[in-house]
Amino acid sequence: QEAVKEAEPKKEEESAKEAESKPAAVNEAKPKESDEGEETKTEGGEDKVQPEADPPKAAETKPKEPELPLFFGWFLLPEEEERIKCATMDFLKTLDTLEAFKEHISEFTGEAEKAVDLEQYFQNPLPLHCTTKFCDYGKTEGAKAYAELQVVKESLAKSDELSVTALIVTPRTFGARVALTETQMKLWPEGADKEGVAPTLLPSVEALPAGSRAHVTLGCAAGVEAVQTGLDLLEILALQKEGKEGTQVEMDLGTLSYLSEGRWFLTLREPITADTNFSSFSEDKPTTSDQGKKDGEKKKKKCTIL
Repeated sequence: QEAVKEAEPKKEEESAKEAESKPAAVNEAKPKESDEGEETKTEGGEDKVQPEADPPKAAETKPKEPELPLFFGWFLLPEEEERIKCATMDFLKTLDTLEAFKEHISEFTGEAEKAVDLEQYFQNPLPLHCTTKFCDYGKTEGAKAYAELQVVKESLAKSDELSVTALIVTPRTFGARVALTETQMKLWPEGADKEGVAPTLLPSVEALPAGSRAHVTLGCAAGVEAVQTGLDLLEILALQKEGKEGTQVEMDLGTLSYLSEGRWFLTLREPITADTNFSSFSEDKPTTSDQGKKDGEKKKKKCTIL
């Protein structure tokens, strides 16, 4: 597999020499482009229009892959994903039995007497990851520029270790705060912490260190998008900085704090580390995490606490 990856740049150089006109720069930013369908492209890289009299060939032509992914980020390896899920699910089991949590149960259920199973409450269909840049296939501002950064190209498929320092739970999301290293911050886009932040929260967010929004979404409530996890984390960090922490409970994993409106923050005694690969994700392509999905399901029965 490594050999294939190393050979790809050479392949692109050779094809560039053969073409009479230089391909568009965006082609270099594609995660991976198949050799299939090359015959159906013109010198400029555009799909060639098939003659109307020959519909079978037109039907065989594969649609062009998106030039940019849905997002870039660090993806937990399959075995690491299962280990983190085991530890964090155990935390949820403990959390919904705590008296301190039960006192604020209505902030999750809308009813003071109604119990909640947090394991069922939060769902996450995507592989566990820490997003660096949400591209939406090139629709977001700065997506193309980010994909063309040399540090991004050089980091693709490289392994790295993420450090989780805290867990957050709100009525909307369940997530893990990630502490980025100086090297990892080179892949964190400038201004990423402020994207989509409400104007009222913006001054507080600007006062936080860059990279404060880095997180892994572990689950979302029904109808809530994963982007909300980062916003919930920023709200909690802003409240902490203002000294608005309420009830505190000591747990095996660390200190649990309540920050109003169903927000809970667990500061871990020891960071939880996880091995990852920096990669891109598109909805029509499987990630490395999917490869170990079946193995992971088998391991669930032997789930052990960290």
